[in-house]
Amino acid sequence: MISFSTFNLDEFVWANRFEWLGVVQTIERALNGAQQIENVVVSQGRPIVLTSAIETLQLFELLQTHAQSNQDPFVLSINGVNFDVVWHHENIAVSGTPILNFSDEDPTHFQDVKLSFITV
Repeated sequence: MISFSTFNLDEFVWANRFEWLGVVQTIERALNGAQQIENVVVSQGRPIVLTSAIETLQLFELLQTHAQSNQDPFVLSINGVNFDVVWHHENIAVSGTPILNFSDEDPTHFQDVKLSFITV
């Protein structure tokens, strides 16, 4: 189960769960050509991307509103593990594609919905 605030995201999955090792590395060359490698273990800044194949317009708009109005950290719970996160606005925090676009009314569902968070 994935949840935060008042949202229970039953259809979402953690897309980038295994793409984080928690190590930042810089590699430089000294003036004499020697390679200098520096590794640091970090506990914050982990990107968390949740995806869903299809969601309703109502949920999509509620998620967009939450992302726009909540700039403070909050708890994201994924399968009983809690993460302190903020919305990751570097690209787009909440994205998706309308299944059908109508000229005279809103779409009813969005596909390929993606939610982006980052741990703090």
